Amino acid sequence: MANCFSCNGHIEPKWKVCPECGVEIPRTHPVSSVNVQDGVISGDVTINNLMQSTTEKSSCRICLKYGQFTIFTCFSCHQHQCETCTIIDQSGNICSICSTKKYQMQQQNLAKLQEEQMKLQKERQNKDIGILLLIFAGFAVTYLAAWIYFF
Repeated sequence: MANCFSCNGHIEPKWKVCPECGVEIPRTHPVSSVNVQDGVISGDVTINNLMQSTTEKSSCRICLKYGQFTIFTCFSCHQHQCETCTIIDQSGNICSICSTKKYQMQQQNLAKLQEEQMKLQKERQNKDIGILLLIFAGFAVTYLAAWIYFF
């Protein structure tokens, strides 16, 4: 029996949407969430969105908030931060630092793609101009040959 990672309602593996909360069930991530404080887990287990609750006062590494609060673990850098500095991404919990890096990488990749597309477009234009010049040169040679032949 599988549970929705959002509302913990019963879902079937072949379903695409949870009937309880309507959230889309991702195919690349487990459908159950596990909150572990202290224990042993065995077998094929994948844990995403892991949160640690602390009873001791701690500080957030990003905003430096100090006190007793829920600490989230970033799935990318595996560092801990507070709820305010955590972004719930489709891949899981991600800290604002990794989220910014991810966004910057996406923007760089997009810029590279756009640059490559512009380069290909210029190459096509140059090729088209070359073909037109060849056609024009062919007509010019034909006209010149006809002119020489008749005169």
